[in-house]
Amino acid sequence: LLDRGCHFYIIDCDGQSAGVVRIDQQTGNPNSPHTVSIFIAPDHYSLGVASSALSLLAQAHKTKIIHAQVHDDNTASVRLFTGAGYVPRGDGWYILGRRKSS
Repeated sequence: LLDRGCHFYIIDCDGQSAGVVRIDQQTGNPNSPHTVSIFIAPDHYSLGVASSALSLLAQAHKTKIIHAQVHDDNTASVRLFTGAGYVPRGDGWYILGRRKSS
């Protein structure tokens, strides 16, 4: 909880805990990339919860470069991250670059 390089969020869907999403800074440098992890409760699969959570995370952390590691055989996760704007790097890693501040 004291790690300033980690941001941990509980995903709330209609008053119910639906999962968690977090980003962890890869090094102590504030400009270094962050790695995202997302876990959705099975009863909230296929409801758009993960997509919404990744969208909110991207908005909240516009200045951060965020990476995700996705196994190529996990087609649902590949669709989730590419749909959220992450670009495949070709080695199982996907990158979401800095977003424009509005």
